[in-house]
Amino acid sequence: MSFPHTQTEFALNELNRTNTHEGSEVVMFHEGDIKFALGFWTATAASASLTDSPFLALIAWTPEGWEFVAKLGVIWNDDLGMNMGSVEDDIYNYLWYIGQKFDKPMQDYLRDNGMSDVPVTMWEKVLKALSSVVVENGHIKFPK
Repeated sequence: MSFPHTQTEFALNELNRTNTHEGSEVVMFHEGDIKFALGFWTATAASASLTDSPFLALIAWTPEGWEFVAKLGVIWNDDLGMNMGSVEDDIYNYLWYIGQKFDKPMQDYLRDNGMSDVPVTMWEKVLKALSSVVVENGHIKFPK
């Protein structure tokens, strides 16, 4: 069984504002000079019984067109999977989940595209500093 729209990589413009799930709108927002959009697209599968289920994705605008940033899993059988007891609580928790899953990919995308004021965690700062490693007289050194 093949799920091309559930893979983690997408070609530029494969996800855009014109092929959304059931023609739904995308929500656009900006961070600095970069335009992002959140929307639902239709998962496709080899089995017709599994088609027409939506998945949420984060995309970014580039001069060449929309670029895929991150996605969530498919919403099968109209179930968000939050199991909080009420529709309102399920939606609230799903929105929290979106933030948890999309924050890092968005921050990585911003960093990769020159946004220097994106928060960097301490481990990321250490990882960057590790690139300055040298060995002097058999000892590991990290120049300032």
